[in-house]
Formats: sequence, C-alpha cells, structure tokens
Amino acid sequence: GAGVRVAVIDTGVDRSQPQMAMIHYAGGRNVSGSGTGASDPRDCTSQGHGTAVTGIIAAPQVSGVAFYGVAPDSTIIPIRQTASDTQGGNDVGIAEGIDYALSVHANVINISETINKPSIPIEHALSRAAAKGVVVVAASGNETPNSGVSPVPYPAAYAKTYSTVIAVGAV
Repeated sequence: GAGVRVAVIDTGVDRSQPQMAMIHYAGGRNVSGSGTGASDPRDCTSQGHGTAVTGIIAAPQVSGVAFYGVAPDSTIIPIRQTASDTQGGNDVGIAEGIDYALSVHANVINISETINKPSIPIEHALSRAAAKGVVVVAASGNETPNSGVSPVPYPAAYAKTYSTVIAVGAV
C-alpha cells in the first residue's frame, strides 16, 4: 500500500479509534450537503461503516490486535457522502465524491454505497476516472430480487462499461 492514495466514499472516518488514528490521511471532504462543513469527513453514523471500510483497507498492524488492513501503508482520503444512519447514497453525492477524489490524485476510489438506477452524473464521473486510469472498487449492494428494490447496484453495474470499475460483494 505504500505510495497508494485510496479515497473512501462512505460515511466518513472516526479517527479517534486507536488503529484509525495511526493511518496516513490526506485531506478529506464532506460532500453530503449537511453536517459540519465541507472539510469535515468525520463518520456520521452510529454503525461506523466508513470507519470499518477504512480499517479493512488501511488499519496498521498493532501488537495484540489480530486484525489489520490489506494495504496498511496506503494513504486514505475520507469522503463523507451520507449525512446520517438513515440516508443512503445519492447519485450527485457519489459523483461529487469521485470528482473530489480525482482532484486530490487518488489512485483507487472505494465506493461502499449504492443506488438502484443508472445515473448520468456517476457515469460521467466514472468516465473521468477511467480516463485517468483510476481504479474504482464499487459495492455490489445488499438487495435481493425479493426485497422490492432493484437488485442492480450502481455504480458497480458500470463495471460492464468501464474496465477500471470493479464490482465487489460479500457472501
């Protein structure tokens, strides 16, 4: 992970957690449109989703703690796109997050939020990312055909269009 700049578009990061405090950070942004201002990427949810994702990517190895990230020497650029536990991703915020990540020279962009329809703002932002060779790792979502919500997750569905987009899910 050394030398790699990873933007995390999610709920922000709680830097007060011991492992999170040891991560290398570069700036950060709040593109949620609410909260404490554009320069404050603190985690805004009680679940700490953005903090957990950041840990999976970059938590350093600490004596006595079994868990550490896959790229502990990477630099994290936290981008808060949601404003609360009840607000999910939206296309304008995700696109703004991608564009901010590009403006601060992210090499990889992680998007752990989904929307359930195609989006022109997201597609244009992903096109700009692809033109710069930036890899975008996008969540494939949590919906099922029986949930009443379209199970086609965007921006992950754009992996069909852009070779730089990787759709990722968990079982």
